[in-house]
Amino acid sequence: MNKTKIKQTIQQLIWEGKTVGADWDCGGDEAIVQIHINGEVWDEPYGETSVSWQLGDLLIDILGLPSAGECYNKGEGLFHLNDQDQLVLHFSYNQYYVDYLEEKFPWTIKDPHRIRQHLSKANIDLIGGKDHFHLHTMIQQGDPIELPEEVTDAFKKQVIVLIEHLEEREPSQEKYHGQQAKGFYVQGTLTADEVVVFSVSKEYCFEENAENEQVIIID
Repeated sequence: MNKTKIKQTIQQLIWEGKTVGADWDCGGDEAIVQIHINGEVWDEPYGETSVSWQLGDLLIDILGLPSAGECYNKGEGLFHLNDQDQLVLHFSYNQYYVDYLEEKFPWTIKDPHRIRQHLSKANIDLIGGKDHFHLHTMIQQGDPIELPEEVTDAFKKQVIVLIEHLEEREPSQEKYHGQQAKGFYVQGTLTADEVVVFSVSKEYCFEENAENEQVIIID
């Protein structure tokens, strides 16, 4: 990355009275950054000598823009030269991300249809949240297990009761970075014992907005 060339190019554009800006929409497995001149996208072929692409990569690095996972950042800004002749970006953004806390929680799971008799040849997992549920079987030996709908429904009802219990148990004053849990997701494997130790994932959603921020891009 040639920072000297980037700065000289943007300097020249600004001295010519042109407005140079950027916008970005990053997160969810991609990072899209566009550089603008007078409101038009600076469309250069991608390559190591492309100033606009290098400047976009520099913004991703300096601003810590996400490119994967459940984190999103959308913003825009304008480039200026300050009194120290540094290239700076004045910008605003909206950031949203999801974080999780994990814990183990034992819960009694009844088996009215005697599904546990199949545990010698299959792993049976109970997976879900309040709005969805999945009964997952992995055959270790023998033929596939046919589980009628009423079996799934019986386990689903018990998992929903578990999640409702977790929601009631969560004290209103207990927060994670100022946020209360937005959802609970559980996963547990049936064993010969009635008590199943579930992995409980608590979901927290965060949103941050900022305006009139400033950062030095190149000294």
